[in-house]
Amino acid sequence: MRQTIKNYTMKPLFLLFIGLLSLQMTAQDSGKSKQLLDEVSHTIENYNNIILTFDYALDNDQEKIHQKTGGKIYVKGDKYHLNFMGTDRISDGNRIYNIIHEDEEVYISDANEESNGFTPASILHFYKKGFHYTWGKLQAVEGVKVQYIKLKPIKEDDIAYIMLGIDTNTKHIHSITYHDKRNTKVSIRIRTFKPNENLSPKEFTFDSAKYKAKNYSITEL
Repeated sequence: MRQTIKNYTMKPLFLLFIGLLSLQMTAQDSGKSKQLLDEVSHTIENYNNIILTFDYALDNDQEKIHQKTGGKIYVKGDKYHLNFMGTDRISDGNRIYNIIHEDEEVYISDANEESNGFTPASILHFYKKGFHYTWGKLQAVEGVKVQYIKLKPIKEDDIAYIMLGIDTNTKHIHSITYHDKRNTKVSIRIRTFKPNENLSPKEFTFDSAKYKAKNYSITEL
């Protein structure tokens, strides 16, 4: 069950990650949806880096899975550091370091050869396959005006649809709700969004000596 939950978890997170970095790749729709996505893309592209915290919820009534937690992501170019569910996932742009603290294990893989299907590169390729876009409702959420856009895959996919919420004032991503065809819903709500922070390069660097000193098992895949 733990592996199942992780599989449910990672894909929406990387959809969010790619949304922050490369939303322009998905904005191939005409009309209002494309215009708003272009504005979000332009806003994000002008940031040197981003730090965000988020709430995460996974629900599948049929499987009786209900989970809530939170996380934090640091993003700079093609580098990122995700802290989520007791795991640190660091990418320096070339390699990915999955640090599983509970098991005291580190798995190292090539950023371009990740096999689980949830890497930024693979999600970017996935996005290129295209979506139909539907202009959704404008709603007030805790005092924030949020415009929703529904993204539905053009071709057959495990994804039923994705509901993307955009803060109309800041042009930041407010939320992503991912619905698959197994009746699983994963919701990611951005809580804090901090651009252009003074980030240390160490944030995207794996310190092997640190984890060797802790007797973590380090495996290169």
